Amino acid sequence: MAGGGPIRKQIKTDVRRVGCLGVLLGLALLLPRFGCPGPWTGEAPDEAGRSRPEAGEGGSPAPQPAAARSRVRGRVTAGAERLPSGTTVTLTLAASGKRLDEREVGPDGGFELDPGSERGAFHVVATAPGRVAEPASGTLPLPQDGATLEVRLRAPSAVSGVVQDARAQAIPGARVSIEGTAVLTDEVGLFLLKGIAPGRRTLRAELAGRAPATREIDVPEGGEVTHVVLTLR
Repeated sequence: MAGGGPIRKQIKTDVRRVGCLGVLLGLALLLPRFGCPGPWTGEAPDEAGRSRPEAGEGGSPAPQPAAARSRVRGRVTAGAERLPSGTTVTLTLAASGKRLDEREVGPDGGFELDPGSERGAFHVVATAPGRVAEPASGTLPLPQDGATLEVRLRAPSAVSGVVQDARAQAIPGARVSIEGTAVLTDEVGLFLLKGIAPGRRTLRAELAGRAPATREIDVPEGGEVTHVVLTLR
């Protein structure tokens, strides 16, 4: 048939083109299964054929945004009284006493402390002129939506009394303490502890060569507990 030759050549050319396109499409579908980058996403697949972000320099995973560190948040209160100017809060580890952060509170008593990457039990203590504080405690790391801590400032109290032996003889130079606040008895065995936080407290007396003596007392806010007798044997 006249002109049949060119038509047959065109048909063969079209068949070759279709065949090449089919091969290319097949390769595009198979490459990700052999660990090659995907043709459209530019991401390398994992073992299951799923796309994953490409590695960074040196074959290490691409850097991801750093997770926000938890903060120790709270508020210092002083009851019905105005919060003293210059009130500060300190964050420390309970086990070692290591100081992690210290800041001045805001006008409303609010604070936010940075514990860094530390873990474990902690205390938050407030310091204010003419006041004592009840520390707040918790455990690091805190959840992002952790509860707000409350640190209470109280009017300081005092405790006074005498240290004596089993025969009611005064003992001078004995150490008397309540939770870190300590004094030595005078020449007639008397003592006065100031700046004591109110509440149920343990009073302790000790002297080398004698057994320590302790006593539980209730300390009123802004008041004084007097005539406490501790006997060293």
